[in-house]
Amino acid sequence: MSSSAMSRVRVHTLVLAGVGVAALSTARPAEAFCGAYLGSADAPITNSTSTVVYVREGNRTTITMANDLTSALSSFTMLIPAPGTLVESDVKVVEPGVVARVEKYAAPRLVEYTCDDLHGTGDPSKAACGCVTDTLIDLAASAALDQLPGLLDTLDVGFGSYEVSTLAAESREALEAWAADEGLFLPEGSGELFEDYVAGGANFISVKVDLDSVTSGGVMLKPIQFSYESDMMSLPIRLGTLNAGGAQDVVVHVITDTGGPVGISNYPEFSVEGDCMYEEEGYGSFSGFYDDIYSNAWDQEAGGAGYLTEYVWAPTACDPCTGGGPLSAEALKGVGFQGDPNSAVITRLHMRYDPDAVGGDLMLYDAGRHGFAQHQQRYILYKEALESDFPVCGEGFVDNPGTCEDDTGGDGVGFGMMFPGAWLLALGGVLVGRRREG
Repeated sequence: MSSSAMSRVRVHTLVLAGVGVAALSTARPAEAFCGAYLGSADAPITNSTSTVVYVREGNRTTITMANDLTSALSSFTMLIPAPGTLVESDVKVVEPGVVARVEKYAAPRLVEYTCDDLHGTGDPSKAACGCVTDTLIDLAASAALDQLPGLLDTLDVGFGSYEVSTLAAESREALEAWAADEGLFLPEGSGELFEDYVAGGANFISVKVDLDSVTSGGVMLKPIQFSYESDMMSLPIRLGTLNAGGAQDVVVHVITDTGGPVGISNYPEFSVEGDCMYEEEGYGSFSGFYDDIYSNAWDQEAGGAGYLTEYVWAPTACDPCTGGGPLSAEALKGVGFQGDPNSAVITRLHMRYDPDAVGGDLMLYDAGRHGFAQHQQRYILYKEALESDFPVCGEGFVDNPGTCEDDTGGDGVGFGMMFPGAWLLALGGVLVGRRREG
């Protein structure tokens, strides 16, 4: 079916006499799904990409989640827990572009600077000054950005029917009876989690998907968006651990109206080197490089479960900007943000965990305005002339570095050359490792 075709969506509410619904994959996805896929016991379902946009305004939360399907099934069910009361109008299927737009805006970025970008012509007002200049960056590496994990435009969109039900339940037994009636397989060990979610007052969303076709390369499912009222800021991850065969990832873009960044309170935060020069030699792609440094840092610092803050910014601005520029009011409304765009802050959290290290769902906290500090995972395409301005990723500043003065052949000293320390401080968060031997 063509990409212009419309999905057929039905939404209705079911009341189960006694259960909270949770769903689990019968085979481990490479990245975590915040609910679960249910099929038959002899037909495992897998996905490789999951991206979440989590909007919080007051006590109201709107979650938009997009997942791909890499197994060749055309009919299955997704089950998603929500820690609040749900009604039919709170749940809908949206276009993939609304999530892809946010993902591209906040993703780790590879940029290319010139000496003019950094040092201008000797006029301090024309020198780049970290994150406030208007003069930046040739995104010559945009092709590399398109390869980053989590981008939603790499697969065909799955068109067909999406039948959405909100499920209210009072017991584990009611859920199990519902699943049996639907012919769905519940993995071993799911009962205790069902009881926990029901005891916590969770309701659930069931999404029956019947796709018109499934390509050999997989399909991107249309995102599910739902809203609810709750005092808690949380995201369920425990359900996906029951059948997991290894470490899982989930990338969450949190948008709030409080003016501050968001963190995860019940898992440790780790750091990954950034604001350094990426050398293409030795890596097949920028995405391969980034996965390597993320994985190495997680192995060393996370202790089996931890997260990295990859982006904190006001979504109405960016510097440097990826494709599409800042998020418009329309783009924010598409993921459920109804307030003033100028009051919004977006935080991108990249969580990875071993199933055995998961002790609870992600509990989010808002640091408020006093905790706001712009941050991004930014990497600079290597140029010898910039060795005095940026460290080389994994190596630090080099001995006998090349300079922009060498590159231009000029005998004048620009503003950036006069104050290289100030330039690095303006960038923020530069990680310096060992010096390359000359």
